[in-house]
Formats: sequence, structure tokens, C-alpha cells
Amino acid sequence: MTVEAADHKNVVIVGGKLLVSRNKLTPASFAGHALANYLATRVPATYRVILIDRSAFALHAPAMVRAIVVPGTESRNLTAPITQETVFPANSRHRVLAPVAVRELSRTSVTLDTEFEGSTELPFDKCIIATGATQPHPLRQLAGTSLEDYRVILRHTQEELAAAKSVIVVGGGGSGVEIAGELSAHYPDKKVTLVHSRTRLLQTASQSTNKTWGFSYSPIPERLSSSLEEQLTRRGVDLALGERLVFPSGPVQDTEWDGTHSSLGQLKTVTLSSGRTIEADYVLISTGNIPNSSFVASADSGAVSDAGYIIVDHTLRVVPSSTESPLAGEYYSIGDVAATPGRKAASTANMEATALGKLLVAHLTSGKEMGQYSPTRMSGAVICLGQPHEGTDLGAGVYSFPWIGDVAAPQWILRRMAKDYFVNQTFFARFVGERKIGPEDG
Repeated sequence: MTVEAADHKNVVIVGGKLLVSRNKLTPASFAGHALANYLATRVPATYRVILIDRSAFALHAPAMVRAIVVPGTESRNLTAPITQETVFPANSRHRVLAPVAVRELSRTSVTLDTEFEGSTELPFDKCIIATGATQPHPLRQLAGTSLEDYRVILRHTQEELAAAKSVIVVGGGGSGVEIAGELSAHYPDKKVTLVHSRTRLLQTASQSTNKTWGFSYSPIPERLSSSLEEQLTRRGVDLALGERLVFPSGPVQDTEWDGTHSSLGQLKTVTLSSGRTIEADYVLISTGNIPNSSFVASADSGAVSDAGYIIVDHTLRVVPSSTESPLAGEYYSIGDVAATPGRKAASTANMEATALGKLLVAHLTSGKEMGQYSPTRMSGAVICLGQPHEGTDLGAGVYSFPWIGDVAAPQWILRRMAKDYFVNQTFFARFVGERKIGPEDG
């Protein structure tokens, strides 16, 4: 029996940032796209999946650390259009709405900024918020930026970094370390300083036990940090650990840093918290991800944690602050925006998407109560230090397994990651529509 579009029950997946904003960053959602792929071939015929994304194109986020440094990478192995033809097969009942933003969350519907099937109100049976997290520009595109405009921005950044004599990278998490690696690999004679507020690389804010699941993942192993520190030091990268940039509180001299970032136009004196000074003409901010949850907080501030993550229960359902909340319905959340245990990474987002997909399909098919999500306690981190050259360090990685402990990532994985950041396996493979996506799409 054929089901008309108006008779379908909608499973709405919101990726990218919810609200239109010219000064906010809106990465397309890895978790949301992965969930759409899982559900599209498994939900009952009376349901359809609607994937909403604020961006018209997706970025292969891991490769952005290279795209801002190495000329030519902005046009290859980096982006893909988010369209009906690239996401879903021909004649699919499922739909892609992009670029489209969600303006309001209600109990059983979301309000769009663009009409769909004659209305801006889109009713749903289930709504999954997978809006990801932001990173400092230009590691992510600004809302409303076209693909060509974004490529122009990336080329401009590449040109400024190439011209810079001394670059300060702020933030010693994964992205900051990889940017320092890309710079030192592509410009071995350039002065690069990596400033990190903690005493070792990859060490971030202390992790507290997750209130829902009762445990948290262990911090990055110290031996991984030490290996990366040794490799970067061998390349001549200056590591300023346990330091912060001191932002000026008043007027400064022309030769002093005024608190801005990107190109400074000339060498200027930057002061660190210890009193040490560095001469630099480029400051690049890479201080980590911020969950894209502000619009959820505007609907129900109690549904968002102090750290900005959307609070979910064992079924990955959003936990509202009260029964009167707009979110006190069939809202779920996964990925970088959700308060789920584990390191926020593409691999974790993919596992959460698959897990929620299984729970939803079982629930929609049987009509029984939603099952519970059981997160894996396995984790891993692989850090690449630029395109490999003969005799150069590749980076380092570690995989952590229950009962076994930490296992170093083999060299072949590091070489493969250094080549293209697994673009074919983890990015192009997401696009299963009738129009195939590959390197030529950017």
C-alpha cells in the first residue's frame, strides 16, 4: 500500500545549528546524518525521515586542520553538498531540508524558517537534536556562508599563514596539536608556538562522573601526550604549557598585541600568564568545541547542563525541567551536543547514532517501550601531525579497552590518517544518495 506524504509520521533529525545567525558557526551534523542513514532503510513504511540542516554543504571536520594551512586542500577531500540527491536514494520517501533552520521547538512540532509542504510548522512523531558543536572560525563555516565564499576564506587564511613569520596556536587539545603539526610539516622553518593552559597536551578540563550513566571515560593517557610533545619539540615547535595569553585591559602600543586574532599585520609582543613574551604576527585560536545547545536552552534552560550539553536519560531522550516544558515530548539528542559519556569524536557520534537508531526502530516496529542505551567503554584517540614525509614523525594514537588497557595505534593507521584523514571511509561513505560524492566534489 502506498502511503501519501501527508499521512506519513515524521522522524525529524535536526543537524547543524538551530537558529539562523550570521555570527554563529554551523557545522553539518555527523551524528544526525549517520542516524538518517540508519533509519532510512529500517523504519516502518508509515514513517519517513526528515533531515534538517542549516548548511547547504557538509565539512569533513577532521581535515579542517589541514585545509586552513595547505594550499589546494580547500577544494579536495573536504566538502560535500547536502541535498536530496546526495543523501537519499532516488524515489525515496525521506526528505532533506537544507539550508533550512529551525526557529522554534514545540511539544509535537518544530517551526522552520522556510515553508515545507505549504507550512513552516513541521509536526513530528520523534525529533532528534544532533546539532553538534562549534569551533572557532575558520575551522567551521559561518551561518549562511556559501561553499565558494568559504573556500575564499580558507584560501585567505592559507595565504596569511604562509606569509606569517611567527604563529601562536592557542589550545593544546586535538585540533590545536594537529594544526601545529600541519604548520610544522608544511612550513618547517616557520616559528610555531603552541600555548596550552594545562601542563600537558590533550589535557583538558577535569572530567566528572556522568550523572545518568554513573561513570566517565578516563583522561587521555599521559604517554600519548608525551609522545606528541616529543615529536613537536623535535620539529622545533615551542610548547608553552601551563600558560595562557594575557589579554590587554587597556590601550596598547603599536608593537604590543591588542587581543585580536588571525593576522596581526606585523610582529607584536604577546604576553603569557607567566610573564614570558613572544613575538608573533599571527594568533590562531583553537580552544575546543562548544555544544550547539543555546536554542534548546532558550526553550528550556533546565534541559541543558552547566557545561552546555543537552541532558538525556538512558533512552537518549531529552530530560525536560518540567512536564510543562516544550521538550516534554518525543525529543532525543546524540553527538557532540548531548550529555552522553565518552570523548566527543566522530566515532562516538557514529556509535550513538547506531544505538539510537536500533532503539527507535525496535520501538516503532513493536510499539513497545524504548529500550536503553548501553555505551561502550572502549575509546580511542589518534592525532596526526601533518602529511608524512620520509623520516618525519607521523603523530601518535592510543586505543583503550576494558580489562586490557591502552594499546598504541599502529603506524599504518597513522600513515593512513595522515594521507587524507580517512575521508573515503568516514565522510564520502555517509552520502548514499543517487548522486555519488567523491574527491572532485571538494
